[in-house]
Amino acid sequence: MGSMRATRMGRVIFAVSFAGFGLLCLVSSDFELLWKLFPALAPWGKVVACASGVTLFAGGLGMLVPRAARLGTLVVTANVSLQLLLLGVPRVGAHPLTEVLWLNFGQNLMMVTGGWTLLAGSATDARSARLARALYALALPMVGLSHFVYVKAAVAAVPAWLPCRTGFAFLAGAGHIAAGLGVLFGVLPRLAATAEAAMISVFLVLVSVPGVVASPATREPWLEFFITAMCAGAAWVIAGSLRDAAWGLARQTEG
Repeated sequence: MGSMRATRMGRVIFAVSFAGFGLLCLVSSDFELLWKLFPALAPWGKVVACASGVTLFAGGLGMLVPRAARLGTLVVTANVSLQLLLLGVPRVGAHPLTEVLWLNFGQNLMMVTGGWTLLAGSATDARSARLARALYALALPMVGLSHFVYVKAAVAAVPAWLPCRTGFAFLAGAGHIAAGLGVLFGVLPRLAATAEAAMISVFLVLVSVPGVVASPATREPWLEFFITAMCAGAAWVIAGSLRDAAWGLARQTEG
């Protein structure tokens, strides 16, 4: 797949999933996590949830409009960055041995770096794009490790019609970790990033979509769907940003 096509596809997936997530926030008015971490905000919980929903919905739609694309990307990236700093960092700092917190942190970091990479899309921002890719690469092992720590949950997510479900769960975890190391150390980075994007897209189709179809009126399947879609969009954006990297062992050259 061409790098520009991967970037465009990633942008569209990123935009639509953020808009959908924003709509979900508006419909559910649910910001329970924020209430738990910041009890003082509880009286305004629904207001905060709706404000966040409006921001993400408008930002996601803006990303699809050429004249508003950069502003929309900035809006959603800033929103997720604030969540990462205000929610993710304190939780990981308070419970550093709880892998599910690292999983959530890694997913949010993937989204942040996806938006960051879109904003740093020009050749003049090559250093910023490299830093975004490095942080993205560090996020992937956080996600991959969860497949080994929470084996039952990982196996349960594998479609029942597949054989050796435990093996697939471990393979997915190892794939996340390997992709992160490949991008971080420049070992087949373009291949690693593209394989990661393809793998998350497969998860989206085989796991998230059936979950929504099975329980369309339930919030959790939709939440899982949008989170996976946002991560898939970010992954395709990162893969597209490696347009100057060779598919083989040759190191990438920045334009």
